[in-house]
Amino acid sequence: MGPMYHGDATSFLFEIAPQIRIYMATGLTQNYAYLNCQQASLPNGLGMGGYEEIWPFFLYEDYGKGISLANISSFEKCHLSGSDHFDIKYALKFNPEL
Repeated sequence: MGPMYHGDATSFLFEIAPQIRIYMATGLTQNYAYLNCQQASLPNGLGMGGYEEIWPFFLYEDYGKGISLANISSFEKCHLSGSDHFDIKYALKFNPEL
């Protein structure tokens, strides 16, 4: 699997605490959703709205850690984790097509 971006201008980020908020894509970039693994020169993991080491949301390939930088231009201003680096406590998967 190589580095690829997916999604379109309907992509969004969200948070559920301290209150439910939705952050829409700004249209300033085409970097909506990113997935990559086992590459030496590019980020390995799942990310939204960023590139290299600059992401509003990124989960590293080896699971357990991520980054969340504030106010990246791909989405409306947000800082999802409240800090630049975070540890994952729980992960949920949603499938709206079921």
